[in-house]
Amino acid sequence: SLIMEITCHHLWQLSDSNTLNFKIGLVNGKACNKKMQKNMCDMLDMDMQDVSCSIESRFTVFGTCKVNDLVLFKDGPSCSRVAKIVLHYGVQGVPVSVVSMFKFIGQDAEQGWSMWEADPLSAHELIETEFILDTLVYCMLSATKVRVLMPLGHR
Repeated sequence: SLIMEITCHHLWQLSDSNTLNFKIGLVNGKACNKKMQKNMCDMLDMDMQDVSCSIESRFTVFGTCKVNDLVLFKDGPSCSRVAKIVLHYGVQGVPVSVVSMFKFIGQDAEQGWSMWEADPLSAHELIETEFILDTLVYCMLSATKVRVLMPLGHR
């Protein structure tokens, strides 16, 4: 019956090692191909063998973000910035995210939004995944400009 099928499906999901895994890091990470591994090693200016990647990564116990999400991340002790996720990596067990940066344009603190512009000239940058604070709700204003609804704790 349908109830039995649903129950079996949920029991099967619970047997998956990632179901109750809340550690910061890749979600369903896989070993990288040689080109991706070389790109990561070039970014870090190191030669490593243990490099994996994923389209999704966990940045807090309950927060995940995926490729093409806009995220707010901590950039120094009192500064936060916006970036777009390019890909997530695990480098020798350390979760890092390749991002494209946005430049701050302005804000309306009373309404809780800010404006950012993609920097087409900047190269992809690497950030530690644990520095991501939240995924963002946004709307595209043009090909490069976005209006971001800032999370309540970061306005």
